[in-house]
Amino acid sequence: MSKKSKSGKSLKPSVTPMIKQYLNIKREYQDAILMYRMGDFYEMFFDDAKIAAKELDIVLTTRGRDKGQPIPLAGVPYHALNSYLTRLIKKGFKVAICEQIEDPKKAKGIVARDVVRVVTPGTILEENILDEKSGSYLLSLFYTDLKDEIGIAYIDISTGDFRITAVKADNNYNTLMSELNRISPKEILIPEEFYKQYKSGDLPFLTQIEDYFGTFISSAEDWTYEFNNAEFEIQRLFNVSTLDGFGVSDIPLGICAAGGLLKYIESTQKQVLKHIKKLSRYNLSEYMFIDIYTQTNLELTKTISDGRKKNSLIWVLDYTKTPMGGRLLKEWVERPLIDLLLIRRRHYAVNELIESSIKLKRLQESLSVIVDIERIIGRLSANLALPRDMLALKISLNQVPEILEILKDFKGEYFVESKNLILDH
Repeated sequence: MSKKSKSGKSLKPSVTPMIKQYLNIKREYQDAILMYRMGDFYEMFFDDAKIAAKELDIVLTTRGRDKGQPIPLAGVPYHALNSYLTRLIKKGFKVAICEQIEDPKKAKGIVARDVVRVVTPGTILEENILDEKSGSYLLSLFYTDLKDEIGIAYIDISTGDFRITAVKADNNYNTLMSELNRISPKEILIPEEFYKQYKSGDLPFLTQIEDYFGTFISSAEDWTYEFNNAEFEIQRLFNVSTLDGFGVSDIPLGICAAGGLLKYIESTQKQVLKHIKKLSRYNLSEYMFIDIYTQTNLELTKTISDGRKKNSLIWVLDYTKTPMGGRLLKEWVERPLIDLLLIRRRHYAVNELIESSIKLKRLQESLSVIVDIERIIGRLSANLALPRDMLALKISLNQVPEILEILKDFKGEYFVESKNLILDH
């Protein structure tokens, strides 16, 4: 029932029920552009509409009034969401996707809506946005003393690649910067307490990271980084009662970073992603240390002139036939081995392939048919897979018997382990 003025006349509410619902949802996602599903469109209102109109080059119009002023409106067709989403994410925005969660035919009044997913630069699953031969990492940092160690956890949610380590906080944070350059995170996550210090200019090393890498920096609630809470998040994800099997007990700062990371993913994806099957711990001492300046000058994965892959070392070397192989080769180039046994093991495998040219050609032909299985599984886990993904997965898996047949006579440890890994799954 509408309220009445002193004169007895009815007063119209300042906004419609739909705008009221929009504002209630937007209140929970102040740092994101809210795309609100209305029929065949995703609509944005108020400041979000102004930003979207400018960044996406779409029409800014109005709908209704709030406190006597026209309400800005901008919209995009639902079937073109990925195209517009790509442009916003590449410009560093977070986008909250709000869908109808109720059958309009059964709704009493306005249809219930809620955010089903928040897309950020580090939580992208859309195939058309991702570089198929590079990881897309969301990275989390945590420390208690900036003169000691910094815990690092990072994950590519499109593949489930989840890793943890800790680095020394040396002069000018050279080790940290060099490691970040290798990982090339799309988004860096820090606790709210650190984020406030960073925004006030009290953490210049984070400003240095943002300026150098152009990386989007986000915050997560402080309590998610507390050790007990972080440990619980990892245990819950892998359904274990202890982390002893992961060999991470001596890097508590890394565990804290991982906990904040997992909680952030759950809050943005609105679910626990079950395709994350393993937490891999590594030490920087396992690989040749190449500082950030040497990485840049050697042009390992991108050129100095324009920052592109073309004409870099990886561009010259990459004849891989699958996206997974391309990502693995890139990692090998960025992290040279120093263990002689592991180096010889890898060289022996390469030599076997070179000496079996006919089998090598057959193997290349089979691998050429295989699509990005890792990322299809990631989309399946997030309920974002399309029918074409299922067909591509079927075609890819049909190549497995042929690949096993080709590899059956190879004796190298690398191939034996690979065959056993395929058979075990």
